[in-house]
Amino acid sequence: MDSHQLELFALALDRAKALEQFIPGTEDYYFHAALLFEQSGNFKELEALLQQWNKRYGETSQFQEIRNRFNLLRYEKAPKETLEYLRYHLGLSFDHERQVEGRQTDYPTKFDSRLLGREAIRPLGQG
Repeated sequence: MDSHQLELFALALDRAKALEQFIPGTEDYYFHAALLFEQSGNFKELEALLQQWNKRYGETSQFQEIRNRFNLLRYEKAPKETLEYLRYHLGLSFDHERQVEGRQTDYPTKFDSRLLGREAIRPLGQG
């Protein structure tokens, strides 16, 4: 990424005009165009750009950064989709139980050998 172009984009009063300095179709162009759509609240265009970007370059680190930002910014309008995105991409699961010290559980602490023996796992009809 050319630091001069980045600086021009960051400091520009008209970022759409600054975006013209980038070569369309490059990853830098996609990144800065996505920032422009994000900052203007144009999420429909941003989503379309993300699809195009992903087809061309795959899930690069810049793509993932913008996609994460997009999903967090759309939470207010699409909380269910945002939470599902976070669960999937962060590998979250909420199937654990609270552990309380001293509380007795009724979970078995060892395997029942009758359930694991040959007779228990032999296919039906074979004897």
